[in-house]
Amino acid sequence: MNCSSSSPDLFHIPGVTHGAIMLRVFPITITGTSRRWKNMLPAGSIDTWDLLDKAFIRKYCPPLKIAKKLEEIYNFKQKMDEAMYQAWERYNDLILQMFVAQSEQPT
Repeated sequence: MNCSSSSPDLFHIPGVTHGAIMLRVFPITITGTSRRWKNMLPAGSIDTWDLLDKAFIRKYCPPLKIAKKLEEIYNFKQKMDEAMYQAWERYNDLILQMFVAQSEQPT
């Protein structure tokens, strides 16, 4: 989520920081459990983009889960009875699961 250094400045508003814009825009980009999580945060507990960024990553991208998913990807092998295209589909599914599963976690 830390996109301030590598993303283009799409929302340049004189006198308003990138963090302030992200803090306001982020809630309208999330749905489901992540939206409920955001709405359940105590009022005033997250008042900067940096805090929201870190809290979201901590909640939806725990290091142990990421490490396990990466290990599955690094150790991927085609099964003996599996066609190449099937292996490729399964490999792509593993990669996609790293990102999709984060937004579907129950709170």
